[in-house]
Amino acid sequence: YEYSELTSLALSNSNVTERTSKGLTLSITYTIRNFRMPFFRNLTNNLDITLNGNYIEDTEQRFLLDSDLDRALSDGHQSIVRDPSIYSISPRPPSGQTRINASSVIGYRFTNTLQANFEYSLSRIIPKSTRSFERTIHDIRFNIRINIRST
Repeated sequence: YEYSELTSLALSNSNVTERTSKGLTLSITYTIRNFRMPFFRNLTNNLDITLNGNYIEDTEQRFLLDSDLDRALSDGHQSIVRDPSIYSISPRPPSGQTRINASSVIGYRFTNTLQANFEYSLSRIIPKSTRSFERTIHDIRFNIRINIRST
């Protein structure tokens, strides 16, 4: 589980930004020993299966410091009320996104020098603002690794 909260003040444009990020990550790996390939019955090696997933929710809230201070000080310095509960803030609509990532990897080790992996990954981005659209990305990868060593 991951949680972070960041508040920043930009002196160049007098914005106050609050960013909150919450996420959950899960990873499972399993190895099947002495696995026989259907077409290569004489090969018995390890089959590695990995499942990964994470869910991350990011929220960003911006406040205009100069307009909020102008409204609070509009009556003059003689009538400043020091109770902060009577003042209101004017935040912009929150922005941010929700990301969902999932992947599965199946790998087979033919020998110590040859290994093959098949990977499928899904990435979905759901924005919280209307400025961008929801996206889903599917990736399929096939990797062959050849380790060459000399002694």
